[in-house]
Amino acid sequence: GWLNYQIEHHMFPDMTPLQYRKLQPLVKSVCKKHGVQYIQQNGLYRTWRMLRCAVGDDQMIKCDAILPPASTKDKGLVPAND
Repeated sequence: GWLNYQIEHHMFPDMTPLQYRKLQPLVKSVCKKHGVQYIQQNGLYRTWRMLRCAVGDDQMIKCDAILPPASTKDKGLVPAND
């Protein structure tokens, strides 16, 4: 389970799964502040979609980067290669 808390899990892998629900509002607000898309869907629905993708009956939706690499570098979010 816990497919509906994948972002929280990858940000804080050592946190117990029972804490993800408490952390989720903070993660959502940080994503919103920085313009990062946060998609929340029912765990059973996501499992069904994943299985359909695995057998070739469906495909994942392509998501373009919010900030293109040049913009990220210009804003100081990525170290410049000197």
